[in-house]
Amino acid sequence: MADADDDTLQAMAREMSTKGACEFHFSASSMLRAVGLLQLAARHPELSDDHHYFIRTFVEHARGFFADCPTVLEVIRRGDESTRGRPPLRARRADARG
Repeated sequence: MADADDDTLQAMAREMSTKGACEFHFSASSMLRAVGLLQLAARHPELSDDHHYFIRTFVEHARGFFADCPTVLEVIRRGDESTRGRPPLRARRADARG
């Protein structure tokens, strides 16, 4: 989407406004994989605030899904921690809000 011009973005917005909610059904293992991929994407230094919000919301829903799975929750928590010198996702978002 980085290459999309204003006309394309406006057309996309009009088209998407006609759509209702989209549902996905993941197996537990696919949900965990999606969380891991999004946590990895969250580490990108140029990721927009909107994308961070989407990722944080998705991961929080996954935490709810895995509420009775303490080991899985621990793995998700570890995924929030960056191994590249950036603070954990939660800390970055709190700092950004001021």
